[in-house]
Amino acid sequence: NLIAETESDASHETMIRQDFRKLAYYNSTLMTDNKGRAKFSFTLPDNCTTWRIMVVAVGENNLFGYGEESIVVKQPLTIRPVLPKFARYGDRFNAGFSITNGTEESLIVNTTSNILSDGALEIFQGESTQNLLKLRTGETKIKLFSFEAKSEGSVQLTFMGTAKTKDEKGRSVSDGISVPLTIRPIPPVEKLSCAGEMVDSVSYQINVPQDIRKDLGGVEIEVSNSILTTLKEPLDYLIEYPYGCLEQTLSRLKPLMHIRYLANNKPEIINVSSAALKDTIEKNLKKIVLLQHEDGGFKYWGSDDFSDKYLSIDVAYLYKLCKQYGYSFPVDTEKLTEYIISQMPIEFCYEENMKFKYSESSLFSLYGLSNLTKPDDCEIKHLLQIYNYKDSLCLLARLKLLALLNKTPHRKKALSELHEICNKIKVKENIVYFEESEMWDSIPFERAFYNSKNLAEAELIKLLLEMEPDNALIPKLVRYLISEMNQEGRWGNTYETSSILDAIAFYCKKYEADTSAYTLSLSANGKKLFQLSL
Repeated sequence: NLIAETESDASHETMIRQDFRKLAYYNSTLMTDNKGRAKFSFTLPDNCTTWRIMVVAVGENNLFGYGEESIVVKQPLTIRPVLPKFARYGDRFNAGFSITNGTEESLIVNTTSNILSDGALEIFQGESTQNLLKLRTGETKIKLFSFEAKSEGSVQLTFMGTAKTKDEKGRSVSDGISVPLTIRPIPPVEKLSCAGEMVDSVSYQINVPQDIRKDLGGVEIEVSNSILTTLKEPLDYLIEYPYGCLEQTLSRLKPLMHIRYLANNKPEIINVSSAALKDTIEKNLKKIVLLQHEDGGFKYWGSDDFSDKYLSIDVAYLYKLCKQYGYSFPVDTEKLTEYIISQMPIEFCYEENMKFKYSESSLFSLYGLSNLTKPDDCEIKHLLQIYNYKDSLCLLARLKLLALLNKTPHRKKALSELHEICNKIKVKENIVYFEESEMWDSIPFERAFYNSKNLAEAELIKLLLEMEPDNALIPKLVRYLISEMNQEGRWGNTYETSSILDAIAFYCKKYEADTSAYTLSLSANGKKLFQLSL
């Protein structure tokens, strides 16, 4: 049973409603008594609306139940705001309130409007903020005022109405609301982003339109000699991602290890706490150790009773990074090696319709093993067999194949195929990228996100840095991937975001190992306005 109680002030003062939360109450740990009953109380926000109360009960043996009830909050006189979501500096607009008579008789209501804005919002001269409105039973009227936004800031608008009539208890029939309105600055009408390599000096020209407003706006310049300054949003996305399965934990750890290393070397660019990063990394590494299955592989979730082959391969790569950066990661590598080997086909399959399945499955297993041990003669032979069927692999798998061959006496094969792939890449001004037609559709369902051209571009960056570190395509690929970030500052999913950050980190270690000082100057019509040394 649901009992809702209300308390009203018997005074004649108008209560100002200003708490308009959408969620009134939440309790995830409410316990029942031995009869299965629970009591709770809460104060409703000030919304005049229908509230839905939902209850989920969980008992022993995974039994559960669900109940739902609604309560309606209303009052004799109701005022609601009639406002835009926001306004911008310089806007002129109409806004105000609506008022509804919910009684069974006509009302004469005195209304008052107040603005607390510190000069940010003004009502046009001649408009009165006090008005007398006549309302029939059930009638709603709208009162609007003409406003002008004078400056950016936060404005508080208060609207009150009091009827001359009293209710049956002698209380004033009244209502009042207080709501905020944000006055935003005018956004820049033009943005110019420039990136490139500089030997001695470089200059960029900004054309200023002749018909711009002279009373607002300006030129804002942000400069950096490191690409790392663009990576805050994707890093925050990985750190704050709410789920904790093995894939997301791995995706969080790989870039964090790189970033901590780079932050120690470039504290003026990466404003993060090295100690806090270390603590986060070590906690997540301990979490992964607990996910190792008795068969040597790693589980997607702790509650799973089976290992995931591809995630176990990713753990092997993480183990390699831990050795590189000096982190303790006490997984059983012998059992992990045995597990990955057990997931490879017993014999290489030459059947035409099975080439892809066995080639790619074996290839990713060999990639995982390469992060744990050096390839032996049997594994090299297997790689050469896969190489004969390279055209059946997805682009990402082909690039991993070349990375593996590069560590064997057959480096020339890898180099030749690398040049063939680079010849197919699309070149456009100062960026390069793969076209969608270069992707394959024959990806295992559980690894469907491997069929991502951004993943392939990230893998190509790492491969070029290893095989041809001075290749001119590398910075152009990095620039393209940065431009591919979405509006939230990340890429398609956690795995893709992590892999791209992994590649960019390797790029920074190579190209930004020694960042030179530079001088920035700004001139207008040939006249130097300022000069800054960085």
